[in-house]
Amino acid sequence: MRLLWLIPAVFMIGNLAGCEKLETRHKKTVEERLLDSFSDSSEELRERVGRVVVAAEKKDYEFAMNELALISATRQLEKPQKKAVDDLMRQLRYDMEEEELGDKLNE
Repeated sequence: MRLLWLIPAVFMIGNLAGCEKLETRHKKTVEERLLDSFSDSSEELRERVGRVVVAAEKKDYEFAMNELALISATRQLEKPQKKAVDDLMRQLRYDMEEEELGDKLNE
C-alpha cells in the first residue's frame, strides 16, 4: 500500500521533466525555423536574422524584437518567413513577460 503513492509521483516527475525539455526544444525550433525560412535570402539579411537569434538567446528582447519589426516592415516576406517572424516575436514577448513577472515576485 505504501508504494501506491510512488507510482503517481514518478509519473508526475517524468511529465515535469518532459515539459521542460519540450519547452526548450520548442524555443529552439522557433529560432531554427526563422533561420531556415531566410536561408535563401541575401547574405546581409541572413546575417541580420542571425543577430536576432543571438540576441534572443542572450535575452536581449528589445534588440531582437526591434530587428524583427524592422525586417517585417522593410521586406516583402514570404508566408513561411512572416510566420517564423511572428512566432519568434510571440515567444520573445512571452519570455519577456515571464522575466518581468519573476522580477516582480522576487521584490
